[in-house]
Amino acid sequence: MTRLTPLAIALVLSCSVQQAPPPAPVADVATPAVLPRSRLHRKVKKSAAVKALAAAPPLVDARTPLQLAQAACAGRCPAVHGALMASPTSPVVPASWTIPAWYVDNANSSGCASDSSSGTSATCTGGCVLGACPSGIGPLLTYQELLVHRWGCQGNPAACPRILQATTITFLSSDAASDPVYLFPAIENGQYLQVGGTPTQVCSGAITVNAAKNRTTGTRLTATVCSGATVGELAVNATHPSAAWTDTLVAGSEFTFSQPLQRVTSPWSGVDPNEVDTWATSDVVAIYTLPTAYVFTAQPQIGQASDTLGTLYLYDLVVAGANPNIRQVPNEVHFTSAFTSFGTSDAVINCVVDGSAFAPDPIGQSSQANFKGGILRQPDLLTYAPMGIEGGTLVEGLGIESQNSGINDVYVASGAILSTGGSVVVSTYGSTGPASTTPFVWGPGTFNVDPPSVALIDANTSSPTLLVTSTTLDSLANACSLTNASPGVWHCGIAVSGTNIDAPAGAAGFGGAALDPVGAYIITLSSPF
Repeated sequence: MTRLTPLAIALVLSCSVQQAPPPAPVADVATPAVLPRSRLHRKVKKSAAVKALAAAPPLVDARTPLQLAQAACAGRCPAVHGALMASPTSPVVPASWTIPAWYVDNANSSGCASDSSSGTSATCTGGCVLGACPSGIGPLLTYQELLVHRWGCQGNPAACPRILQATTITFLSSDAASDPVYLFPAIENGQYLQVGGTPTQVCSGAITVNAAKNRTTGTRLTATVCSGATVGELAVNATHPSAAWTDTLVAGSEFTFSQPLQRVTSPWSGVDPNEVDTWATSDVVAIYTLPTAYVFTAQPQIGQASDTLGTLYLYDLVVAGANPNIRQVPNEVHFTSAFTSFGTSDAVINCVVDGSAFAPDPIGQSSQANFKGGILRQPDLLTYAPMGIEGGTLVEGLGIESQNSGINDVYVASGAILSTGGSVVVSTYGSTGPASTTPFVWGPGTFNVDPPSVALIDANTSSPTLLVTSTTLDSLANACSLTNASPGVWHCGIAVSGTNIDAPAGAAGFGGAALDPVGAYIITLSSPF
């Protein structure tokens, strides 16, 4: 079957409307002309030199911990013997820009975090003494110490620092709203930047499974876990290696869980995790909390991108806004990895996103990012960049809107709304496990298509895909069908559901194309348009 683009769909619909207009006249609304596939990247021509650079093996840093600390301190660590001091003549690449791993511990979980320490170790080398780190080799207390003093990026200039090696910033504990994360690094040598957290174990023990997951009936995995667990924590199963989120509290220590999945690690390999539906009574499960980081803006500038990896990864964090109860200037986490034929791109991995808007499309740069195995919780999320909301992502917010995106293996919680804008594909592309056979969105929430928008179900039928309680077009439960005839015949007032979308076009079915005359459509591969 030849698949028509959304532009062609819009032209066909336009011609059909001229032949037989719908019952009430409606205003013309532009239809999106681009329908990207989830993680289906445009190929970017690269020179032989750039390709060789991207394919080169990672460099091995042979410096000792003391040498790394000396390079990291930039004259800020009195206890680090031989620390490199600032000089009137700055090197092209400051020594502190060459550090591959930084640690920040705002809550001082290590016991002696200090902005006078090197920031190159998660613990104090030699041990803490009276709340201090005598060796000076330990974690920083604030992210701003790293940004302003170690990197010298005061004022947040673009391309500061230059990331010349794979670099990771690890939050050992929750950061403060007064210590926000701003990142404008330049990514070179085909490297990447990671910002992640260290989970803290709450409790661990054998579980009792009270109900197994059944996607067809909408039943979620329900289990009783160790005492002390709360909603929104990460449950890691050691018996059947996988992880899930405690989603809703049933009673006591009994919770419903998100889809258990193999753990996704950073940097993301480009392969979605498999589902693990073998959780059973007596499995050993540990519950973890994630540290909070106030990531206000992260916008890498691409110098030389990798053919196999993205440029920016967030993982194992609660990504928060300054005050989620106040509508504010949104967080802007820009993903600017070059599109490649390898199907990899930037990713938000195992994160609870509590901030506001996420991932605007940077002007003049290709971009794509993927939410993997986390929770989208904030009340107002809007993505302009091509996004993948996949891999067991749990949608809990109202008005979560994804534009020009790929969607698959997503659970929409009760009262939550996953809205699409632009051109969206619900597709198996790049997925594994059951999600690789049939794409699906499931749960008691709502899947909505906002105008002007086309949501393509990348299958011949929609019933196995639209497993949510409510499907709407422009927030309306009813839509119109159009017969593929000359003249075409409109039938409106038909309830939007997978069954009706798959039924023949007429008074009770959509024939593969549910249409809202304002410009919101759900179509399948069986649609004649």
